[in-house]
Amino acid sequence: MTSTADVSLEAGDTAKSAQVASAKAGGGGTFQRATTARLRHNTEDMHDVLDKSRFKNDPRLPDIKKEIAEMDLDGDGHLDQEEVATYILEHIDTEAAHVKSQKKAKRLGRML
Repeated sequence: MTSTADVSLEAGDTAKSAQVASAKAGGGGTFQRATTARLRHNTEDMHDVLDKSRFKNDPRLPDIKKEIAEMDLDGDGHLDQEEVATYILEHIDTEAAHVKSQKKAKRLGRML
């Protein structure tokens, strides 16, 4: 007959070996990253989804699609996390520069 301590130890060993195997495979623990194929999104599919979404009658839909196309830096028709992050950082930097120049113009206006 197996005692409760033996069952707990066996379950703990199984969980620990799963974590070790996951760490060796690059999973990093309980949560595993999606495969690289899942991290890339086809821009045409995104356009099709937008055509069927709540944005289908939005007059800004062409602008949204244009921004999605601009995110595709290498022009392969797929967006990956790096392309999206690069695009966002460029826009954040542009907006920050715009705010800074507005503040400077306001200060110069006060000085005049």
